[in-house]
Amino acid sequence: MAALAGPLQAQVPYGTNCTLPANSFGGSGIPTNNVMCSVLNGVQLGMSSTGSYTSPATTTDGLGTYYSTPGNRTGAPPATTVNFAKWNFNWFVGGASANDFFSLAMDLNSGPSFTPQLVQTWYGNFFDSSNMGYLGALFNNNNLGQYSFELTQWSDANMTTELQHVGINVEVNADGQPPVTATPEPASLGLLATGLIGIVGIVRRRKQTT
Repeated sequence: MAALAGPLQAQVPYGTNCTLPANSFGGSGIPTNNVMCSVLNGVQLGMSSTGSYTSPATTTDGLGTYYSTPGNRTGAPPATTVNFAKWNFNWFVGGASANDFFSLAMDLNSGPSFTPQLVQTWYGNFFDSSNMGYLGALFNNNNLGQYSFELTQWSDANMTTELQHVGINVEVNADGQPPVTATPEPASLGLLATGLIGIVGIVRRRKQTT
């Protein structure tokens, strides 16, 4: 696999959350909702991440980041269980002509560094679902961190000009859930309101004495 200077940039994740027709990723058991999509001149791109075989379903923030936990997937044949992720990544191209050119790229490193790799290129429509475990020693399913994927349509086979793309992240963490955003407790909100009222009172008194 060749390293890329692009197309993976700060654009991942990217796209509009949509639902594709059933079987868009090639398997009747693969969910087709919560997919990151893009459409240009009738050509549709779609990417998502879903639970692999009988592994727990991924969760998502609806904005292109999916969440799962580390460890071996379940329900798969024994030869494709050890060091295979609990999640798959899925991609879809529809409405393309035989001359339309596409690429799939990913960041293989779950750590803070960001090194996109060109995985596959092709002409025309294509769909599939795969697992990082097929990368062998390049992948460790016990690592926590984030993996990024991008599907791109190009102007030509030389990848001269990007026409459209979609991108997703898969975050592997301890509980497979999006991070919780802290919200102020009711008591804290009451103290904040009291403080604001006090400030208003001080300002009023100052105006009256001037």
